[in-house]
Amino acid sequence: EAAALNGIRQHLGISESPADVKVTLWPKALPQYMVGHHQVLRNLNSMRLRHLPWLQMAGAGYFGTRSAADEIVDARQLADS
Repeated sequence: EAAALNGIRQHLGISESPADVKVTLWPKALPQYMVGHHQVLRNLNSMRLRHLPWLQMAGAGYFGTRSAADEIVDARQLADS
């Protein structure tokens, strides 16, 4: 709760406390990737293409949270490659 309030205060630039606070944890929610995750995976893919071109990688974790339709497109491209 304190971390959420602090983040909101910093983001909105306010110092007042809210009249009511409710925190809800969503354990099965979409993952929040660390800053730089996309670049790390781009580097990994670049090295994979140079050193292990036969190795194929797919899945939501490689490109971040996306729709099922995006995953189908990726799988089709992978199958066609």
